Amino acid sequence: MKKERYVYPIILIALFLLAASAQADDLGLGFSFKVGGGISQVRARDLNAYGEGYENHFDDIAASWLSSKEGEFNDLNTLGGEVGIDVLFNFTENFAIGFGFGNFPRKSQSDFSLQEEGVISFTAILDPRISNSSLTLSLYYFYPFTSNLRVYINPGAGLYLSKMALNTNSEYDETGVLSYSETVELSTNDLAFGFQGGLGMEVTVGGYMGLFIEASGRYCKLKSYRGRLKYTFLSSEGAVVARTSSGDLWYFEKYNPSLANWYSQVQVSEEAPVGSDIRNARAFTADLSGFSIKIGIRLKL
Repeated sequence: MKKERYVYPIILIALFLLAASAQADDLGLGFSFKVGGGISQVRARDLNAYGEGYENHFDDIAASWLSSKEGEFNDLNTLGGEVGIDVLFNFTENFAIGFGFGNFPRKSQSDFSLQEEGVISFTAILDPRISNSSLTLSLYYFYPFTSNLRVYINPGAGLYLSKMALNTNSEYDETGVLSYSETVELSTNDLAFGFQGGLGMEVTVGGYMGLFIEASGRYCKLKSYRGRLKYTFLSSEGAVVARTSSGDLWYFEKYNPSLANWYSQVQVSEEAPVGSDIRNARAFTADLSGFSIKIGIRLKL
C-alpha cells in the first residue's frame, strides 16, 4: 500500500531521537517538555466547496418553489482549538531538536429546511467532521535577550494524519403524494508530509520552568483520501435502496437538468467519475495549511 512508505521515515525519526537522547544524557545537556494550546485555522477547501454546493442546491429549489430557505452552511474555515506537546532534546543552550504531537479537530453541522404552502416540506442536515493530528520534527534556535527572556524559531516538517466523516440526512414529504428519506455516511482518512514553523517568546520562571507564547504556520495538503461510503434510501411505501462503496474519494460537479445548474458532489470509487453530466472531477483535497497561536509551559528536567 502507498501509505507504507511513511513507516520508514517514522522509524528513522524515532531512532534519531533515541540516539540524540542518549547523547544528551552523556553530555549532561538534559531535555524538556513543552505543553501548550490555543487557537488555529485550517482551510478545508473541497469540504467547504461541497457544503456551499449543497446550500446552492437548496437555494435553487427554493427559487423554483417560490419559497424561502431556512438555514445556511457553516464552513470549517473558522478558528478552532489546537493542543500539542513537544519533547525537546538540547544540543547547546541555544539549539534543540523537538519531536511533537498535535491535534486540531474541526466539525460543523448545518440545518436546512424548505416548505411550500404547508403541502411540501424538505429538510436536510449536513454534518462534516475532520480530525487532524500531526507528528513533527523541528529544529529550535533560542536567542537570549536577558537572563529570563528568550525568543526562538522552530522550523520543521512532519506527518499529518486526517480522518474525515461527512454525513447527510434529508427528508422529503409531499402530503398524499410522496415521502422519503436519504442518508449518506462517508468515512475516509489520509496521511501526508507537511511543513511547519513558528516564532515564539519564552520567559523563565525559576530554574526549571518557562512560560511561552508562540505564533506558527503550517503547510500541508492531503489528496489521497480513501474510505467507505454508505447510501440508504427509504420511502414511505417501504422501498429500500442501500449501496456501499469503497475506494478513493473524488470531488466533482454534476449537472441537474431540472434546476439547470451544476452542484458539488463527492464519490468513493476506485476510478474517477465520468459522464456527460460530470465536470471538474479530481481527487478530493483537504488543505490543512493555516496559522495558530498557542501559549503554554516548558518544563526543564
